[in-house]
Amino acid sequence: MADPLLLEQEARNNLILGVTSTVITTPGRFDQFDAWLVWNEGDVVGAAARTPPHNLILADARSDEAVRHLAHHVGVVPGVIGIEPWVSIFVGERPEAAGSMMSQGVFQLDTVIPPSPSDGVARPGRNEEEDLLAGWAAAFQEEALGEPNAEGARRIVERNLTGPPNDVGLWVYEVGGEPRSTSSYGGATPNGIRVNLVYTPPEHRGKGYASNLVAAQSQWLLENGRRFCFLYTDLANPTSNAIYQRIGYRQVAESADYRFA
Repeated sequence: MADPLLLEQEARNNLILGVTSTVITTPGRFDQFDAWLVWNEGDVVGAAARTPPHNLILADARSDEAVRHLAHHVGVVPGVIGIEPWVSIFVGERPEAAGSMMSQGVFQLDTVIPPSPSDGVARPGRNEEEDLLAGWAAAFQEEALGEPNAEGARRIVERNLTGPPNDVGLWVYEVGGEPRSTSSYGGATPNGIRVNLVYTPPEHRGKGYASNLVAAQSQWLLENGRRFCFLYTDLANPTSNAIYQRIGYRQVAESADYRFA
């Protein structure tokens, strides 16, 4: 029912599309899934979804009024993530005090621009590397989000290593037989997929490992049925934003993550 709204701007709606796709293709992945639609004269003009205990995901909307309607009808939520300006309108209608956790750029890639080559090779991660990669995933969460969760990080890594490679995956960049950087993907949409959890330990940074890894992974995804790839960046980190732009990612929206008191 919401496809005409969500697919009109697939990159901008990649997060809610990815979650709803997972609900359909992997029953039982979430304990609960809640969704809201706003209708106007037979058309869906606003949408939101949530998998408790996580934040509400706000879709692109057709009007301010649709967003305000959602803000008054979704009930109690711990926070909201969505595209500007809609997410700020939503927060302004809520009774709770809200704090902005992060401003993110939503980027889309259609064609890979090869980066400067670096010694090493990009390849899928291996099951025997789970402990190492789970540690890196937890380090990524602490560095990027300030929320270390070793158990949750291990679940993510295990799922990415063992899931269907067309839907989820985790790659590493290997130098001299040793992993130096990691990147995963998931949250498939009808035409694209989201690259995430890009992490290089501090001692291996500045050598082009992440650039070559994300470029190779993105190219593989394009060659295996995806029309485009998405990713989120911290807009406060100009270095990572520049790296992704150099390999072909372009910003299509700004997203914000709010937590309610």
